Amino acid sequence: VEYQKPLYELLLKNLQLNGVTNVQPLLCDIREIQKCLKPQIADAVYSNPPFWRREFLTPQTKKGEVYVKANYEVETSYKDFVRVAKYLLKSSKEFFLMMDSPRLDEVLCTLREFKFVPKELLLVFPKRGKPSHVFFAKSTLGGKEGNLRVSYYVY
Repeated sequence: VEYQKPLYELLLKNLQLNGVTNVQPLLCDIREIQKCLKPQIADAVYSNPPFWRREFLTPQTKKGEVYVKANYEVETSYKDFVRVAKYLLKSSKEFFLMMDSPRLDEVLCTLREFKFVPKELLLVFPKRGKPSHVFFAKSTLGGKEGNLRVSYYVY
């Protein structure tokens, strides 16, 4: 699901160039997902929401509207993506989320709020000795509580 037409067209082009035929992209605003898709239809949801809060957007950010909407929470927030994942997923299925590391605690609390159980966490480091800048979280909707597996990779 993509809601920006230029990025949707880029997605279509990338799928074609890579010979991917088993993916059906959808141009839809996730805030109105119920108009585009029925609930509980997905076995997995992958999400890369805007990383940065609106307040980090400054007048000096002159990268264009598409970039700003994709990277800053100006129209949607990561919570919208978690809400949509809950709407789309069948019970006990997996939600994969990529996010800015400084927001880890906020994201984990939100996942629990929406009945996701975090199962795996991957912290990504830009260099040895530097703090993590991005993380990937794997959660299960309505899953049993258990051990959270944390993987550390440095590259």
